[in-house]
Amino acid sequence: MSDLDLLQLLKIERDLTRLVLDAAHFADSREFRQLAELFVEEGVLYRPTAPEKPLLGREAIFESYNARPEHRLTRHLCSNFRIDIQNAESARVRCYAQVFGADKREDAGDHLGPPAEAKIMLGEFDDLCVFEAGRWLIAERRASFTLHQPL
Repeated sequence: MSDLDLLQLLKIERDLTRLVLDAAHFADSREFRQLAELFVEEGVLYRPTAPEKPLLGREAIFESYNARPEHRLTRHLCSNFRIDIQNAESARVRCYAQVFGADKREDAGDHLGPPAEAKIMLGEFDDLCVFEAGRWLIAERRASFTLHQPL
């Protein structure tokens, strides 16, 4: 990290923050192929609902997300970013993620959208990121829930 100047560090931090926010956006907008492309080819994703069964590779990540029900609506609000830049090609990004969910079939047709589920989950993303082929990608993501508001 000592070889990087302040401007380089700030650019890396901005690029990594954008990477995490893009992943949340693509998951929420059901753009699952684009989500998978944010991982290295053999990327690993540990999901909070099945941490003992990691998804291995872009195709497995895509297939898992693509299997989600069409009516499932989510919104991830990411905050409290901590970025530890090891060097110009490796960094760890940690952030909190508050996850809201809803069933699109319950949309009343008004401008408010469907009602959010009462269960609200707060979790964390812990990402190992690498600079590959001119861009930052996620090599490994460990997503976990840390607390929730029960139904």
